[in-house]
Amino acid sequence: MNFTFIETPKKWTYPLIIPVFEHENIDKKFQKQASLIQATHFTGKDKQVISYLANGHLIYLLGVGKAPKDDLKVCLQRIGGKLAQFILSLNDAQVAVTCSALEKDLNTDLSVTAHIAYGIGLGTYSFDTYKTQNKAEDKLQEIIFCCNDEQKDSTAFDTLFAIMDGIYEARDLISEPANMLSPADFVEAVRKMKRKNVTVKVLDKDKMEKLGMN
Repeated sequence: MNFTFIETPKKWTYPLIIPVFEHENIDKKFQKQASLIQATHFTGKDKQVISYLANGHLIYLLGVGKAPKDDLKVCLQRIGGKLAQFILSLNDAQVAVTCSALEKDLNTDLSVTAHIAYGIGLGTYSFDTYKTQNKAEDKLQEIIFCCNDEQKDSTAFDTLFAIMDGIYEARDLISEPANMLSPADFVEAVRKMKRKNVTVKVLDKDKMEKLGMN
């Protein structure tokens, strides 16, 4: 799956998701949709969602609950996880996300979009190596992040992507059945994943007994 960062386009063909924090007067933030918001009693509560068409574009407002007061990075990544589940439920090959509403509410120098993208990446992970049917996740090919500052967000995501890639590899190894990944296979897999400035040390039975590892 690809993660693409672009300046907000004027035209697009994919669904656009706008996550929003819970707010009593959210209709004032989205004045063009005020009637719809009032009619559906949408306030941005967690998992609340409304959809509408704007100039032929399908747009979702997705409630993510109250704005975080602390531990902003972790909270944004959790919000990304919530978005991941919604994105997968759409069963589309391409979707777009804009975090502009969240950025306005938080007013932070932190790359909100990058941390949301990181949470989405972790939330859309699936281990389907041995699945032959119902690979719904396979339909999702690209998530496009519409940014106010493309360079800032894409650069911030590069570091998070490296972490996410490592988590993916760890999850893959953990998910492998024992009959497919023996201890020797595990060692070989770890050696193949070896990175610069990383040392891999393998302990055999004698060394483990000497260290008192039972």
